[in-house]
Amino acid sequence: MIFQFRLKKKDAVNLVIKDHVIRFLEGRDIDSITIFGECYLPEGIISGGKIMDREKLQQLLHPYIKQWGIKGRDIRITLPDPVVVVRNLQVPLEVEDRELKSHIYMELGTSIHLPIEQPVFDTAVLGPLDQKKDLMLYAAPEPLVNEYVKLLKSLKLEPIAAEISPLAVYRLFNQLSLVGAEDHVLCIQFDVQSVTMSIFRAHKLILMRHVKMEASLKDWIIERDANGLEHLVWNGDPEQMSDEIQSMLVEIERVMNYYRFTFSHGRDQITKIMLTGDHSQLHHIYDRIKGITDVLVMSLHDKDLKTSKGTVVPVRHFASLGLAMKGAQ
Repeated sequence: MIFQFRLKKKDAVNLVIKDHVIRFLEGRDIDSITIFGECYLPEGIISGGKIMDREKLQQLLHPYIKQWGIKGRDIRITLPDPVVVVRNLQVPLEVEDRELKSHIYMELGTSIHLPIEQPVFDTAVLGPLDQKKDLMLYAAPEPLVNEYVKLLKSLKLEPIAAEISPLAVYRLFNQLSLVGAEDHVLCIQFDVQSVTMSIFRAHKLILMRHVKMEASLKDWIIERDANGLEHLVWNGDPEQMSDEIQSMLVEIERVMNYYRFTFSHGRDQITKIMLTGDHSQLHHIYDRIKGITDVLVMSLHDKDLKTSKGTVVPVRHFASLGLAMKGAQ
């Protein structure tokens, strides 16, 4: 699923947008990564996926655009997770696939209700169900999407497409042959301020939940690793962070149970858990998730992905890589 603005033949570069960081990666697949980078944002510049201070954001990004050498380039972005809505819908069987969007627009506010007044959306057909056409709807507020388009254009970038981050992450797992059509996959993006949980069945995104943590961004500090790359490290109360992680584990269990007993009515359950994200304690989180479930938990920490110059690509950039791989499809 992708929201298209305009298509060009020239390769695009890729931006992943979160409240606390904007990440950049150039490449088309795992064997052609050329460069990556990130711009960490002060608290409040983007909040809940919404741009709160566009002028300040422009000022922060301008030197990075020059450093990354992407001025004038086509840009593919992920929409911030907090603004994305995923819904399961049924429409009459006689509605042709090519007519789904116009049908949904006609039914918005009557038989179809979304918590978004002006949505831009795409669909994925699951198949027939009880004399209906079963499908997934992926939506985001069009005014918010337009704000990001205006921001990028003001920086002399040309936005051509937008996607939601779970699809980008799952694409990478799929490319690495870690998931199959028979799997019921819970994809967890465990970040410094939030956790996004997404469930895939038959390679289709069917459920998504975004949970924000209470820890303030001010308690995270920027440090450099052994390779000189910046990353965020928790500088607050260790007990508070342990409690935050425990709260998120409860949410993970809740989503798994919801899928099994409510969404699937006991017919299906999660068979694989895929963990990624930019939390500095991701290894510890991986162990704690394994401690609460018998389901196979997989991470990409052992995948030695590198740029063409041999620089190791950190796990936190894998969503950017999955987004880049969309251009190769």
